[in-house]
Amino acid sequence: MRSSASSRSVNRRRSPAGKVAVVALLVLVAASCRRTPSSPELGMQRIALSLSFSEEALKVPVPPEVIIRVIPAPPQIQGPADLAAFQVSSSPAAPEQPPVRFDQTPPCPVARPGTAPKEAAQFQTFFAPAEGVYRRVNKGTISVVGGVLPLKLPYPPQSTWTVRGAPDRVTKGVAGVSKDTTVKQWTIERAVTPTFVITDHLSLSATAIQLSKRVTTVNGVVTTFTPAPAIDFYTFGVEGKTWTSAGIDSATKTAMYVSGKIQKREIIDACGELIDTYQFTLDEQVVDLATGGTSGTPAGEPNVYNIAPHIGGLLVKEDVHVLTTTRTESGAPLSFDFDYTSVFKTLKPAPLGSEKG
Repeated sequence: MRSSASSRSVNRRRSPAGKVAVVALLVLVAASCRRTPSSPELGMQRIALSLSFSEEALKVPVPPEVIIRVIPAPPQIQGPADLAAFQVSSSPAAPEQPPVRFDQTPPCPVARPGTAPKEAAQFQTFFAPAEGVYRRVNKGTISVVGGVLPLKLPYPPQSTWTVRGAPDRVTKGVAGVSKDTTVKQWTIERAVTPTFVITDHLSLSATAIQLSKRVTTVNGVVTTFTPAPAIDFYTFGVEGKTWTSAGIDSATKTAMYVSGKIQKREIIDACGELIDTYQFTLDEQVVDLATGGTSGTPAGEPNVYNIAPHIGGLLVKEDVHVLTTTRTESGAPLSFDFDYTSVFKTLKPAPLGSEKG
């Protein structure tokens, strides 16, 4: 009897209704454990606190690194004023201008066809040129070799020559034997730029125009060369005449040597005015005996000048080639090459003082 009752109890636990309940419970448990594809997912990433709690609009950009390379300029370019002739205004209100070429010069009128010089060139001069400020028109370049990079600049297209008279130099003669000798003197200030000026002290002997002193001013620094004897810059003569001359300045240990030759008579068009001249060539060499630095004409390229003795020995035109070699403070070689032509814009000088205007 006991076994039969136990058997009935087991059968009740395995009834169909119980099986259904068990299956339903398993389905619910499985459903609760399954991940839903459309549910959101969370993740983590490690970032700096300065970025996590900063606002995008308030972030300051890091400035770029700027590298500046300084290129040394020739000695005559000492300040902004010296570059005025080469600069073009960048003001927005300024009208547009075509690019300035290095070989351009200011407008210079040409002499009318059929005209001739007013005076013929004389054999020599007997007087100093008229005082005043003479305007000149130039064309050429200034090159620098030996700096950080090679540099080439246009020679100033305009410049001034200021002629000033100086007291005559009188040498007393011997009583009853010789008369007093009077030598006329004058100076010519050649202003390449406002801060680069070469002043030549000239005198007139019976046979030549002589250079008795040269003062070079570059940005307030003055260099003086006083040769003894004076240098014969130009010796009076006719075509084919040659000469040599030399002098030493013992104070500065500087020597100068020139070799000249009168080539021909030549008529020069000085911005519309024809001038009769003598053309002569001149090899020029200056040596600093203390440092070994040199300045002068390259081999085979003498300077070419056109002189007008009948107007005081003024150089109406010059074609200059000057190479200056020196060294930097560190001892590296450095050279400056001047290659330009220059001609009078007018032979009627402006009054003294106008060179500053």
